[in-house]
Amino acid sequence: TTFQHTNENGIKGMLPSAQHIEGILSENGIKPSDTIVFYDDNKSLWASRALWGMDVYGHEDSKLLDGDIKVWIAKGYTVSQETPLVSKSTYKFSGTAKPELLIALDLVTKSIDGKAEVLDTRSPDEYSGKNLRGNTRGGHIPGSVHVNWTNNNGEDRTFLTGTELKDLYTKAGIVSGDEVYTLCQTAVRATHSWFVLNILLGYPDIGVYDGSAIEWANRDDTALDVKS
Repeated sequence: TTFQHTNENGIKGMLPSAQHIEGILSENGIKPSDTIVFYDDNKSLWASRALWGMDVYGHEDSKLLDGDIKVWIAKGYTVSQETPLVSKSTYKFSGTAKPELLIALDLVTKSIDGKAEVLDTRSPDEYSGKNLRGNTRGGHIPGSVHVNWTNNNGEDRTFLTGTELKDLYTKAGIVSGDEVYTLCQTAVRATHSWFVLNILLGYPDIGVYDGSAIEWANRDDTALDVKS
């Protein structure tokens, strides 16, 4: 997708450059003043990645559709099979960039000594080390807490209420004011949980470890815990 490179510095799935995204947005006729509503067909999973990328580089007005296109169709809203004709634009990020939303490996390494909390949003088998997901090693970063990203949504595919989400993360030990780095395999599920904590709950100091497990678990100088 627009918001994942196949390979960046040897690590798959990293956020591409601002210039790369500007080119895609220009091709689609988008302007810096536009309100952009992202949606997908998987509970806003990929849509949250896109919104996070726009926030990192500084687009002022991005939103998510609560739920996904499946919810939209189920509610009987209008859909189209036509591809709209657009006039190309010259898009340039002009808002306030938020580079602090993108966390690198060195900060995650310091988290093991108590600088911050790491939130692992993968499946239970990935977290415990039973599922390597193609990595050379399995397990989770020592001290990291686990809340599967799928817990953010209810059976109707929309996000849980604010009270329900707050309770979910409080039980995991994450509360407002904590410095938290979210991760998964390639930082897609991680952005879904970032959106919940930072945007829906308004917690400050929430960032996404873009290298995620595909970087961490494929090095020989990073610690992993395989206990559940």
